[in-house]
Amino acid sequence: GIGYPRTAGTAALGLVGRVLQLRVRGTAFEARAESVIEPERLLAIDTCNAAAKGLVQVDPIRGTYYSALALRLALEAGETRRVGRDLCLGGSALIVAGGSLGKWGAGMLDLASRLGNETADPYLLGSAAVTRGVVDILQGRWASVLALCDEGLAVLREQCRGVTWERAIGMMASIRALEELGRIPEALARMSEMRREAEEFGDIYAQVTARSYAAYWRLAADDPAGARAEVREALALWTHRSYHLQHFYALRLEAYVDVYEGSPRAGWARILAAWPAVRGSGLLRHPVVAADAHLLRGRVALAAAEAERDGALLRVAARHARKLRGFGRPDTRAHALMLNAGIVSCRREDPSTFLNAAHDAYRDQGLTLSAAGAAWCLAQGADDDSERRLAAIDVALRAQTIENPARWVAVQAPGLQRAS
Repeated sequence: GIGYPRTAGTAALGLVGRVLQLRVRGTAFEARAESVIEPERLLAIDTCNAAAKGLVQVDPIRGTYYSALALRLALEAGETRRVGRDLCLGGSALIVAGGSLGKWGAGMLDLASRLGNETADPYLLGSAAVTRGVVDILQGRWASVLALCDEGLAVLREQCRGVTWERAIGMMASIRALEELGRIPEALARMSEMRREAEEFGDIYAQVTARSYAAYWRLAADDPAGARAEVREALALWTHRSYHLQHFYALRLEAYVDVYEGSPRAGWARILAAWPAVRGSGLLRHPVVAADAHLLRGRVALAAAEAERDGALLRVAARHARKLRGFGRPDTRAHALMLNAGIVSCRREDPSTFLNAAHDAYRDQGLTLSAAGAAWCLAQGADDDSERRLAAIDVALRAQTIENPARWVAVQAPGLQRAS
């Protein structure tokens, strides 16, 4: 008897209604034992929670719709564990919206943590820590993402059962954090663990995610054909009835492979062909996806502009650099500086000011792989010592599984092959 929004627009309108209902009601509740609550009410709460968990990392608007409904129903029923669980889901979704809704969502996470501490419930404690880690992705605080997810995962792994989804979310966030922090061997080890568990439990969602991560790092291993094969095999496991996050990140991988193989115009054409579906999916309403999308479009447009001396594509790249700055995250500001360095270089101007600023910003945030890429660009023909510096950076990049540093840097920092 619980309805399903048939379109993204219907889901968005329904979500507004659910959030308004929740806002009017508030998060106060009267704690009641599970044994005194009607089974039908508990089933409705659990159904909405399952729908939210199944959709939030795939179809964020519908997932958030069900998380808001699950939270309202849980608060009305008053069973503490379900309330805490759905405060984590609903609160994290509201934080994405920012502003007053974001502050309200942060308050929900605080309440979930208090409930965990008051009841000493390891499930609530572990879930709250993982949720806080995932939320920190919104601000690009990658060291905090890793620390909080690892804290929550330890509790869930050692003290809980039936938490496959919560562990998968924490693993995915921790892997992304390790990638951003440039700790690639650790990320690869976790990918293997996640894939092994996903295949053991028949968890297609986690399998697709793990294989998509693995595809990205096959590219780093100088195996672009293997990267394409891996992501296409992963996507074959997934539905194609609508456009989901999995499709967007497969697009990102394929476009980066095009650049890696020296065909940036093909990558740009691939992005343009897919973009109506990306926009229509509603995925770009999520700030993390939106930031990844601006970085993807900026890099590929700049690589194509560099290859073809295309001024129009340089302007496209500049527009995406401005968008990245607008997110207010320290990592997206650093990415914007790298794009600007490439744009300046393509205009036959000195990119060193932007490159130095990007390098320092990456280094200060602990994003060592990105900092090494900026250092590589700075070292190209800079002085008599450039050969030694490039050799040292080459060793550091290869230690992080980057088998062909020059081609890898060309993807991560396009426009700078002339920076000499």
